[in-house]
Amino acid sequence: MASTIQPETIQTASKFLGRVASGKTYFLVPSKKNVRLVAGSEGNVAMFNLPCTPFLESAVEIERDALLNAIKNRKELTFSVEGGTLVIKAPGYTIDLAVVDAPSFPSMGKSDNDDEATSINLSQELWEWIAGAIGALKVSQTASNVEVCFYVRINEKGAFAVAYDMNHMAFKFDKKVTSDETLDFMLPFEVASVLVKDMPVVGTDIKIAKGWVKFKTAQLGVQLALMAESMNGLQTSEVLKRCLDIPKQRGVSVQINAESLKAFVGNGSALAESKTSLVEFKITKKEAKAELRSASGKVSATMKAVANEELHFAMSFQFLSQFLEKAKESESIDLTVVPEAFATIKHAGVFYVAGLAQPESHTTSTKKGKKATKSEDEDEEE
Repeated sequence: MASTIQPETIQTASKFLGRVASGKTYFLVPSKKNVRLVAGSEGNVAMFNLPCTPFLESAVEIERDALLNAIKNRKELTFSVEGGTLVIKAPGYTIDLAVVDAPSFPSMGKSDNDDEATSINLSQELWEWIAGAIGALKVSQTASNVEVCFYVRINEKGAFAVAYDMNHMAFKFDKKVTSDETLDFMLPFEVASVLVKDMPVVGTDIKIAKGWVKFKTAQLGVQLALMAESMNGLQTSEVLKRCLDIPKQRGVSVQINAESLKAFVGNGSALAESKTSLVEFKITKKEAKAELRSASGKVSATMKAVANEELHFAMSFQFLSQFLEKAKESESIDLTVVPEAFATIKHAGVFYVAGLAQPESHTTSTKKGKKATKSEDEDEEE
């Protein structure tokens, strides 16, 4: 029993599997109509339906790299399984690869301890809104051991999405986008981004259970472990409450010339430790003085600005760079600063928020002129 498969199909499937579920082995799993290429690790499972007739009677496991190397530089191939061997043939070419029976393999389905899964058929409008939110809300990971979360909630009242960690966030609301069935889940931001690249806009079914969310189309599917409710130390209800509260808070309005700030950030990148350093701002009603200090040097600049009161604060150079990136098409960077708490900008309906830090001058010791140090990990959360 043999079946014909195009190498490009397996390569496409492998790219999808690799982005969702890492691992050194793949599983070939027969179904009634085709064969599935499956991968799974750490609670995440991904599968791709290969467009071919079944060529094996039970699931087998194969080394990922062996399979991919076997199909390199080949065109149309035939696959068959003989005993413990996967036989791949093309005109003038044959390769036998060892496989092992896989009585158990990663599968997408409800486990015994899951609550009843909620099924939703995503409309084009909902999926496009989620995809747009992921593209608009991207925030960079600031610590290797802390993932950025992506949380989305859509119900009859409207849609809400946020990407966040403990020190910065981006979020948006939309009352025009609604769903009779509540869509509510949280994933690592990078995993959510994969879905946008690989899942089609329409025809996507979604199932949500207590511990996982599953997306499935006619060609491919993925089941992902949901992030813990208290990931990054914040409950999703607390995150939503903060996002509702932030636009209502009155802060100091500061408008800084975008070109001048862009030049400052570009120059600051010359310092080796800039990404982990703070930028100290001294704001008057007509100008903004910015200073970036690191072990390798210092850069300072005076820029045109408009503010409704004088202000002195500091924020991460990395966060400042993200603010500039979000509003790069604007003539000015319009900040709202809540002293000793956070700074925020709003652009194209999206709020970007970053926690502030104490300026160095606030932590200067009077003894022998020594300055107290403050690590970025000690930055106040928004």
